[in-house]
Amino acid sequence: MQTRVLGGLVLLVALATTACDEGAAPTANDVPDPTMASARTGISKALVAINQRLARQKRHVRVPFADYRTAEGTGRVGQRIFAFDRGNKRFGIEFVAGDPRRGGRTNITYLVDQSDGATHTVNPLANALTEPAIDRAMNTWEAVRCSKVSIDKVADPGIDPDITDSLLGVGELGTPLADITHAGWVGADFFDALVPPDGSTFILAVTIPFFFTEDDGITPTDIDGDGALDYAFAEIFYNDAFPWGINAFFPLADVQGTSLHESGHGLGQAHFGKIFQTVANGKIHFAPFAVMNAVDPGFPTQVLQGTDIGGHCGIWASWPH
Repeated sequence: MQTRVLGGLVLLVALATTACDEGAAPTANDVPDPTMASARTGISKALVAINQRLARQKRHVRVPFADYRTAEGTGRVGQRIFAFDRGNKRFGIEFVAGDPRRGGRTNITYLVDQSDGATHTVNPLANALTEPAIDRAMNTWEAVRCSKVSIDKVADPGIDPDITDSLLGVGELGTPLADITHAGWVGADFFDALVPPDGSTFILAVTIPFFFTEDDGITPTDIDGDGALDYAFAEIFYNDAFPWGINAFFPLADVQGTSLHESGHGLGQAHFGKIFQTVANGKIHFAPFAVMNAVDPGFPTQVLQGTDIGGHCGIWASWPH
């Protein structure tokens, strides 16, 4: 997850490491969090089932993996779950400028599903509060100075814009309308289906990427020859089982900070940094601290760090290629 998993990420991580503020190093009283012993959780039956359903529908997109971030205080660390292994275990996915399957556009679009934009636990939030926070997150990525990519919002037309929930058997089949869809706040059953039996108890949010395939529905495409799979679209889901807030601190999850993290996945970045736990008090430390850390730190992560910027520039500085 931390090395080259998106096309060009060997270079990306090298750039990120040299560009970042390393932060406090782990001390002798710190140990690697045991849940981070392996970044690979194996093959997900749920993701395999998603690809099987896509095949039956004769759709020329597939899901290679899903990246999820965990909530502070759950004792779990966000990981990557896989739908399948390619021989070289490289899962680079990048958008292609001018891709005719994306309408030939050279910008990146996103949509916020207003119908699922409200939260329903402690301190419930209306879409009128969550959507602007998501917009701020997307604007933060667009403002990174090394990149010329335009990230433009698509208005919600009122139809279901996502398909993952249906493919997991917990929603209706929609129609993707943007490169990145913030599919809103969904119930525990979605996350329990994604990571059974209790994914809803620790997954704060998840990003599901889709790549284009050849007509056989199996072979990934690489129309620009950059060694990465061609990104079709991404869907981001937030866990309505957790309490959420605006500019929020633990025990609330911050909408903008979480959206900034998940949008980073949608734009091609993986998780970054090592996570350590102090034995004496159970406190979690990050080395280095970054928005793209796999665990929510319990406070708003709304400002990109050096690693985040380095990672973004490694993918987008040359856009359009």
